[in-house]
Amino acid sequence: MDRPFTIRIAKPSDVDDVHRIHTTAIREGTAEAYEPEVVEVWVDAFNPENFPKNIERMEFYVAELPDGRIAAFLAFDLATTEIDSVYVAPWGHGLGLGSFLLGFAEEKGRLAGLDRMWLDSSLNAVGFYAKHGWTEVQRHARVRKGVKIPVVKMEKTLEGC
Repeated sequence: MDRPFTIRIAKPSDVDDVHRIHTTAIREGTAEAYEPEVVEVWVDAFNPENFPKNIERMEFYVAELPDGRIAAFLAFDLATTEIDSVYVAPWGHGLGLGSFLLGFAEEKGRLAGLDRMWLDSSLNAVGFYAKHGWTEVQRHARVRKGVKIPVVKMEKTLEGC
């Protein structure tokens, strides 16, 4: 089956699109799970000046629609076994982007010889990850500018290593 998107490695010129997806996905996707102060601190955590370092330090991919719009992004670090980010913009909903990107990261992990990966899920995304075989390990908080952002550490054993 043909996918209605393509995946490619992120480049520095993607910074504005990635920032827009990050901001929109958090504001529109987490409002019911988090207080407004938490949402705004989380949105503000994206630093465009760090983007070039992040795309060098991590595996960083974007999903592009046929019309050229970027609709999702994925960042993971094979050295630490962490999936750092999976964000899908509202204009990318319903295309299977989140599921595809998660599976893509898992496959990259398997190919790198990893036996497991982990991530910190937002409260609103725990069900999504659980549906894909991820299990809850611990509830904790990330702190940004003195504000606690509750998250759920989840991990998955990668089969076929």
